Amino acid sequence: MSTSSHSAADPEEQGRAPGVWAFAGPGIIWSMSAIGQTHVVLSTYAGARFGFDLLWMVVLAHLLSYPLYEYGARYSLATGHTLSNAYLEMRGVRWLVVPFFGLMFSIMPFLMIASLGSVVASITMAAFPQLGFEAWVIIIAIGTLALVYAGQYALLERLNIVMAFLLLIGVTVAFGLRPPGPGELAMGMVPAVPELALVTLVAMMRLPNDPGSSLMLSGWAIERRLALSEVSTGEALRGTLLGLRAGYLLSLFVAIVFLALGATVLKPRGVDLEGIDLALQLSHVFTDTVGAWTFPMFIVIAFVALFSGYYAAVDGVPRVFEDMLLRVRGKTPGADTRWIQGVHRIVIVVGGTAVAVGVGKPAFLVLLAVSLGLIGYPLIYALNLYAAVRLTPAEYGPHPVNLVIAAVGFVFACCGGVLLVVTRL
Repeated sequence: MSTSSHSAADPEEQGRAPGVWAFAGPGIIWSMSAIGQTHVVLSTYAGARFGFDLLWMVVLAHLLSYPLYEYGARYSLATGHTLSNAYLEMRGVRWLVVPFFGLMFSIMPFLMIASLGSVVASITMAAFPQLGFEAWVIIIAIGTLALVYAGQYALLERLNIVMAFLLLIGVTVAFGLRPPGPGELAMGMVPAVPELALVTLVAMMRLPNDPGSSLMLSGWAIERRLALSEVSTGEALRGTLLGLRAGYLLSLFVAIVFLALGATVLKPRGVDLEGIDLALQLSHVFTDTVGAWTFPMFIVIAFVALFSGYYAAVDGVPRVFEDMLLRVRGKTPGADTRWIQGVHRIVIVVGGTAVAVGVGKPAFLVLLAVSLGLIGYPLIYALNLYAAVRLTPAEYGPHPVNLVIAAVGFVFACCGGVLLVVTRL
């Protein structure tokens, strides 16, 4: 992943000024929403089924997807507009953007809410089995709606930063007690697709997060910018990218560690990760390495890591929907349009909860939701790239090396979309 290195006049490279770290929050929240199902579930699942054979994809997907998220933050902080505004400025592709996002907002949110809700419910059920899986899915949905409407984003942000460090410490200790051999890691970096691994491989191409989350990151960055308007644009951008890059490195490390723990701890045991007791089975990566006493710690850390992703989806997706819908109609979101968010939020939570209860297979829903994220991957990548290059002031634009990675990343995204169609057919 590239870190831009402009001249001394570049706002990103100015000295550390007070307030820079205040903008790291959106990037940290973004990374914690990524570390949820794609890391704790998908990476561990891949390791438990295929050992280290898909390690190379974890690294490649992180490297090539990074510009997608950085470019959204660059555009939004430099212009004061969300990515939705950028997309609709592109008159030549407006005819494609509007129906595409209509499809995305009518289908994908339900699967996103269903997969995240079912995994969080599996975690809480492991801690409190007195209530069944279905009851926990419903309780979590109601509790999350209450938190969103109470405006507890700041509390969640602080809690996520604490849990990010605890998660980092926990997985590092577990990894250190059951480390893979250097040869296993080296072989895992050799591209290979083991038998029956294509569906899992395709899902892992969408690591570390859904491409659409770049729009949520864009919105969060602007909200923080408005709250701290006295800070310069250069400082705001520098702080946001600082948080994003720190979160990205954390995401990469955690994904590698969970895959390694799945390969070294769960695969030899032949652990089945297909049922509603998914969290109970995943807890073995800690209890079998550090000790049984770590079970409560795993439950707390896993709950916060995955719940943050669920909260981010419930909070962020309706914000993007409202922004996109109004801008299509030539209007600007305001206090009198918040009801659109509210209606959409209730619809996707109720629908997603129904899907989670009806299917009852958290791992399956994660694979499905993550894989389908590849549908919009090439288009969102291309739109964010255009926004960063053509619609962002040059002094806040990306470095040329970053653009090279983006070009390769776009080809990678297109390959992911093609492979998704092939595997589903």
